[in-house]
Amino acid sequence: MLSADILFLPASELAKRLQSKALSPVDLTKAYLDRSEKLGPRLNAYARLTPEIALAEAEAARTPVSLYMHIPFCESLCLFCACNVVIQKNKSVAPP
Repeated sequence: MLSADILFLPASELAKRLQSKALSPVDLTKAYLDRSEKLGPRLNAYARLTPEIALAEAEAARTPVSLYMHIPFCESLCLFCACNVVIQKNKSVAPP
């Protein structure tokens, strides 16, 4: 269980801890949900809590994201930029 102090950290600090894996997104979500369930009825702050959705999204956040970036300077037609590239023999820039 996380300490209550973590709930009052700035978002930038939480992001650093999540990125470094010092903090689990599921644990953080559970801590916020617990606090919301305790304070929600007294403060009447929420129309409806959806813990199952929040926990599912937190679980999905554990999965690493991969990124592929294609820089369109191909010398031959490729599948990624075929509609955006004009290939010339002299390698000069094609007019737009």
